[in-house]
Amino acid sequence: MPRAGRSSTAPWSPEDRAAATAQGTGGTVDGDGIEALLGNEMVTVELNDVVRLERVPLLVWQAAFGGRNVIKKWLSYRTKTVLGRDLTAAEARHLTRMTRSVAALLLLAPALDESYTAIVTGQAE
Repeated sequence: MPRAGRSSTAPWSPEDRAAATAQGTGGTVDGDGIEALLGNEMVTVELNDVVRLERVPLLVWQAAFGGRNVIKKWLSYRTKTVLGRDLTAAEARHLTRMTRSVAALLLLAPALDESYTAIVTGQAE
């Protein structure tokens, strides 16, 4: 039985690479590039006795915006001790969407940096 709050890491599998590439890099990032942008390990986190967040790229799990780790902070307000209940199915779906959104932002970072540099240097079209 899973134990709440426990986490483990594992290297990317070929299936992880294929799924990440198919999830919307638009062909701009290959498997090695994905690992460089999202971390070289996958994290599995036990949320409670029956629910776990599986195979989240390490840098997605650790992503911080505005000085806050967004996923951990979101989860901290949804613990059983705070809410008096486990996560709902809707909250679990939102967590999945949020995790994918963080991954998408991290994958966009090189293109955003390139665009910013082009604008600052006056080379934008």
